[in-house]
Amino acid sequence: MDVNVLLSQMSLEEKVGQMFMLAFAGKRLDEVKTLIQSHFIGGCYISQANAETPQEAIGLSNQLQGYARTSGKGIP
Repeated sequence: MDVNVLLSQMSLEEKVGQMFMLAFAGKRLDEVKTLIQSHFIGGCYISQANAETPQEAIGLSNQLQGYARTSGKGIP
């Protein structure tokens, strides 16, 4: 999809949400999921507090991307 078309279809709330990056502690994702899906957060900072190994980081990233795909315009 053309980025200009996508932007024209996004609400102001979705555009603003895409400008935020979320940092969170720990591995509980219930609140993170809510923030991504209801406020359209554009990115997440992953640290060793969230994922201790590269494999855990990959799994966490995939899970967060899945939340993003089911919210708003489905932007990963």
